[in-house]
Amino acid sequence: MLLRQEAPVSKAKGEKPRRDKDMTDCIALVEGQRDEENRVVLVSQAVHMNEDLYVPKSLLKRRSNFVLHTDLYDGHFYFFSHWVLDLLQEKKYIASIKADLIPHLVRRQFRGKEALPESVRSKATSKQELAASLSLSEEKHDPEDLVRCFAYVLPSNAYCERADTIPAYRAMDEEVGSRLRIKRSGSVSN
Repeated sequence: MLLRQEAPVSKAKGEKPRRDKDMTDCIALVEGQRDEENRVVLVSQAVHMNEDLYVPKSLLKRRSNFVLHTDLYDGHFYFFSHWVLDLLQEKKYIASIKADLIPHLVRRQFRGKEALPESVRSKATSKQELAASLSLSEEKHDPEDLVRCFAYVLPSNAYCERADTIPAYRAMDEEVGSRLRIKRSGSVSN
């Protein structure tokens, strides 16, 4: 996941917040452990949460040192291992990467190899064993830690936005142009 930390904005009276509640994500990231840095251990949309937050006991036993963020903006930019495509073919009910696939993968972490269907498990295991055998890393490879989800939090000076409509894309284009201070000319010359 590609995330950007949003600066706290003090809004004027009557001003609409930058994001609606249905666009706010609650993301728990493991912090402070070198090999686990920014591992995503919990994902939930704020609109689905009432006043109580459910955290599974199994998660607390395995990773008790995490920070819950509501100020991270999801750029909808993801990298997946190839076996995730096989998982999508098996799990026909997964219709959305953001709403279905990411929470599914995050929930399957820390459950060992049995968390995945056999056909997907064999492909994922063979690739990870090959990668571990070729790795020069001092980190130990845990074959039970098959499903792992990480996030990259952009530095504060990085630009990250998403556009799902043409007007939003145009507004984003204008914002990028104004940030870079590029002069637009009416004609193109060679």
